[in-house]
Amino acid sequence: VERAHEKVYILLQAILGNISLGATEYQNRDSILPLEATRVYKHAIRLMSCVIEAAVSRGAGSLLKTSLELYRSLKAKGWEDRPTVLRQLEGIGEKAMQIFGMHGITSLDKFANLKPHQIDTWLNRKAPFGKKTLSMVNSLPRFTLSVEEVDTKPSKDGKTPVIVSLQIGCSATCEEETESKTKTPFGTASVLTCLSTGELVDYRRITVRALLREEKFFTVVVNLSKPSEVIEVHISPNDIAGLARTLSYKPFLSPDQYPVPDTRPVLKEEKEEIIDISSHNNSDNNLYRMRSGAGNHSAKTRPTNGVQTLSNGNYACNHRCKDKKDCHHRWSELIPRSY
Repeated sequence: VERAHEKVYILLQAILGNISLGATEYQNRDSILPLEATRVYKHAIRLMSCVIEAAVSRGAGSLLKTSLELYRSLKAKGWEDRPTVLRQLEGIGEKAMQIFGMHGITSLDKFANLKPHQIDTWLNRKAPFGKKTLSMVNSLPRFTLSVEEVDTKPSKDGKTPVIVSLQIGCSATCEEETESKTKTPFGTASVLTCLSTGELVDYRRITVRALLREEKFFTVVVNLSKPSEVIEVHISPNDIAGLARTLSYKPFLSPDQYPVPDTRPVLKEEKEEIIDISSHNNSDNNLYRMRSGAGNHSAKTRPTNGVQTLSNGNYACNHRCKDKKDCHHRWSELIPRSY
């Protein structure tokens, strides 16, 4: 590790990958890695909030999607598709995550399908530890999405895009209610609508409490220019990892109802730079006419007045040279001897 950003990257990967920085093999006299990781982690969450706001202002759907995923992983101190996501549950430590990973439990949904006695047996814990842990998982909100097509306008004359109006519904439910639910709010949830090409369509935040009370509906209008484009809707809580839901939608239209793409090659206009060599300017670059083409530069001359032509075919320079024929100024050689 030679640079600061490389060290920050390794420390964050160690936090999200469940690597114990306090182990003897990582001890160093010059620095204490656990303390440095704590400082980096605190600022990483704050910086990711800024990246999310920047992605919204720029309309970058792909950047916003990945930023939200990374923000949730940082809040949970673990990747959403790894056993480290179970760190959010009370009583689950590093050894417990390793045991669940050996049994293929890499998400909260898979953990919710376990039996209480399985958890007690694997972790060598007494009952009712497994039952309490499952109750904690079931008390987390589960989100649902629905997409209904309201109206679709095909392309006119193959030039305008396809306009699709969709009604999106989102809600949340909890299988069990615990005391922690009344003490610790679930915060807000993000609803992201974007295209498969990465273009942002709509982004909004809704409180999880409001989604628990009733289903919320809103309408979005999407412009499609290619038959391969797919509309993607994502919903996830901002402070809890592993509960994201995704729904894709593609209108039932034939390819001829989409705008015709312009596949004609872009022709570069041929530019000419014409400089009057009859001007008595001493600049060497202003004494020839250059025509730029496709990688080849050819120089042409025109009959000019007021310029002395030497016997060897070159033009006389405007410098104080003793012998104009032996002049080595660049401009006199660049101009062809015949025209």
